Amino acid sequence: MRYATSDNRKGSLLGWTRRALLTVALFTGGALVVTVWSGHRSIHRASEAVARSEGERLLDLVRERLGRSAARPTAARLEAILEDLRPMGLRHVAIHGETAAGKPVGTVTLEPPRPAGPRIRLMDLGRRVQMIEYPPPPHPHRLPPHFPPYPPPPKLGGPGTKMGGVSAPRPSDGRPPPPGPVLVIEYEPLQSWQVRGEANRTLLTGLGAAAALLVLTVFFWRALRRQEAADVRRERERRLAALGEMSAVLAHEIRNPLASLKGHAQLLVELLEQQERAQGKAQRVVQEAERLEAISSDLLDFVRSGPLERREVDPAEIVRGAADQLGAGRFRIDAVRAPKRCSVDPLRLRQVLTNVMQNALQASAPGDSVEVTVAQERGRLSIRVRDHGLGIPPEERERVFEPFHTSRARGTGLGLAVSRRLVELHGGEIALGDVEDGAELQITIPNKQEGTTDV
Repeated sequence: MRYATSDNRKGSLLGWTRRALLTVALFTGGALVVTVWSGHRSIHRASEAVARSEGERLLDLVRERLGRSAARPTAARLEAILEDLRPMGLRHVAIHGETAAGKPVGTVTLEPPRPAGPRIRLMDLGRRVQMIEYPPPPHPHRLPPHFPPYPPPPKLGGPGTKMGGVSAPRPSDGRPPPPGPVLVIEYEPLQSWQVRGEANRTLLTGLGAAAALLVLTVFFWRALRRQEAADVRRERERRLAALGEMSAVLAHEIRNPLASLKGHAQLLVELLEQQERAQGKAQRVVQEAERLEAISSDLLDFVRSGPLERREVDPAEIVRGAADQLGAGRFRIDAVRAPKRCSVDPLRLRQVLTNVMQNALQASAPGDSVEVTVAQERGRLSIRVRDHGLGIPPEERERVFEPFHTSRARGTGLGLAVSRRLVELHGGEIALGDVEDGAELQITIPNKQEGTTDV
């Protein structure tokens, strides 16, 4: 039975706080990343509009400096315009197919726009932007300025006359007007770069803030988890201490009368040698007394917490000794990766292995063997005991190491509790492993050298 204590309520509160902290941190970090990324994309699109605006401004300035003269500009004139507008980002200007100034980066591919399409086309060249301006299409009812004046009207009745002798206007040679020049510039969008730089810095700042939030969340998560584990451990130790005191008193109080009862029952068995039925009942009393004696011994083992007597021993030999005590033919021992020497208390490690291996035998079907693996993993002694029985239900996995918890009718439920206490005295851990069938218990003990201090 579990009782609701202040420590239990504190542990549940810490668990709820830990989950709430993780939820809030993940939600806040995700919202921050989404917001910053959305803002970065918006600013990036705005920078494209800024780059186009810069190009159109440069085109206006280039046309202003070229003037309205019908004469084609010379290379020297384009060079002067280029030097004048270089601080604004202009790097190349050209009248396509005629004159150019500055070294271009990209090649010009003319794709005359549709009559209703845009007259300006942009191409991203990396560090530069290429802008091509096509001339406007000629008005169908307007003649170019270089065409000569209309010819004088012909005489009445002559060719090209209509009613009333009014002449139809037409060009002197009937050819369509020639196309205007194609203006090409390449420029560095300085203002657009500034906008993108600010967007990138904002993005990096937001991602850094989200990463810092994640790091702090992990830090506080682990701190709260350690605090929760410490509270659970203190509560367990408090309960075990109270249980140990009670168990020690009971064991000592029961042990003396139990020894007397056992002795007299054994004498009674000898006296009733000729009365088989009565002798059987007396023998039953002896067996029950021995069982009570074993329970009291388990209780004393559970509360006993004297100092360890560590020695350098061969752990594989301790495992084989426990197997010989329980029945060597029922165990398959793998000690290929076992350390040659390990600093442990051999008597207490033998007691742990006896308890664990006996439980595995009791959980196995008749004739099945128990697998025991002894190895050194990351500088620690690891002993795995696996059976192929029915396994442990998920709801029982957290309670198998609690005192007096057992699934057998005649068990005391102290074997694994004593084993965990002895392993923890070594500074190690004992836990259930994840296997498909049966159950596996793993014992992990630091491989200390002689002269080290126990924690």
